[in-house]
Amino acid sequence: MTSHIDEDQRGERRGESSAGTASTNVRAVEQAYRAFERGDLDGFTALMSDRFVSRQSDAVPWRGSHVGPAGVGSMFALVEQHARAAFSPDEIIDGGDRVVVIGRAEITPVTDGRPRVVRELHVWSVELGTLTGLDVFLNAPSDLLAALEGSTERIGGLAQGAVRVADDGLPVPEAGDVHVERSEPLQ
Repeated sequence: MTSHIDEDQRGERRGESSAGTASTNVRAVEQAYRAFERGDLDGFTALMSDRFVSRQSDAVPWRGSHVGPAGVGSMFALVEQHARAAFSPDEIIDGGDRVVVIGRAEITPVTDGRPRVVRELHVWSVELGTLTGLDVFLNAPSDLLAALEGSTERIGGLAQGAVRVADDGLPVPEAGDVHVERSEPLQ
């Protein structure tokens, strides 16, 4: 696996292989983020296979697995009902058929209008430049998760699916406060 960050002419960050050019799979993931940034759902779904599966944390209202372009479209409609969200990749790690992206999401729940920045980890499955899957992991405080669900009550600690991360970027285990779940194992 190779991990490099390089500034391109527009100042955006992108992953580069050791040969100096991004792999076909990394380029597909970069195109997906550019489509997200433009709000171009059609451009994003054009990059995915019909069997694409987006797996979202059980901690958010758009939880679960969303299959194919229609499922992803429905998922984005759910996101829009609960929040405005934007993702900024910080690092792209080329793992061949797995591309890992570490970044930040700004999520603004419609219930309180207060933006929060959270860390996210995206694990993309990509075959020959075609997106086949996405697993999303997030570090979200309980007040954000409660606001997304339409409640302002604190849930206590972190909600299911969230991981507390220390300044060094490593998970902080605290009894009863952290629960990481996956609906399906990576294949």
